[in-house]
Formats: sequence, C-alpha cells, structure tokens
Amino acid sequence: MEGDILDLLLQLKKEKLTPIYLTLEDIKAIVMHTCGITIVHVNAWAIARDPEIWENPEEFIPERFLNNDIDFKGEDFELISFGAGRRGCPGIALGVASMELALSNLLYAFDWELPCGMKKEDIDTNVKPGITMHKKNDLCLIPIKYI
Repeated sequence: MEGDILDLLLQLKKEKLTPIYLTLEDIKAIVMHTCGITIVHVNAWAIARDPEIWENPEEFIPERFLNNDIDFKGEDFELISFGAGRRGCPGIALGVASMELALSNLLYAFDWELPCGMKKEDIDTNVKPGITMHKKNDLCLIPIKYI
C-alpha cells in the first residue's frame, strides 16, 4: 500500500495544475506519518505453504524439520510463529520450554491411537483462514495409559 500512496503523491507532484502543490519534503512527511501509524501483518499462512521454500508444503511431513538448519529464534522467516529479529516475541524461550514439557509428559505417559476405523491418511490437516493457523477440525486421539 505504501508504494501505491507514494506513486500517487509523486504523480500529483508532477502535475503542476493541481490545487495542491507538493514538494518532495511534503511527500516524505506524508509517507513517514502514514508508515508510522500503519500496522503490518505478516501472512504466516502463505509463508508456511510456499512451494519455493517447502517441498510439498500441503503435506504433513514433520520429518522435514529433523535435520533442518533453520533457527526459529533468528532471522529465518520460514518459521515465523514467534516473529523475527528484534521485534520477536520476548517470551519465546518460555513458550518453547512449556510446549516441550507438556508434549513430552503426554508422550511419556500415554500411547496414542486413532478412533476405531480411522487411518492416519484420514487425518484432516486443513486449517481455517486467518492470520493464525487453527485447524479446521480438531484432532481426536484415544490416550491409553502407559505408566
């Protein structure tokens, strides 16, 4: 959108017959003010499904992350769940540790099975549209006490 506004303002500057005469300083002030109050949303959904970044992005292949050198805490935008760079989430360490602890406890304490008659190919991995990725349909598993 910034490019659209800038192009329009530069075009108005070229036309000398407009009721408002714009200098380059005026245009700079308008663009700086507009950018200062504009909220930028990153389309994490599109990044996560970009075929230029991920091979078979629509398929659920968790193994793709096993030997991957992408650092989700750094400047790599492929894994932007916590933001990136200096504007990244300050609670990333707590969030990652909490998720690892909760998941490891569940995996340690239970064996997991699909409901009767369901195969792993039947699992729906589609997500709802929006800025965050929420599953369209919940994943239902049957926990079987292990310990």
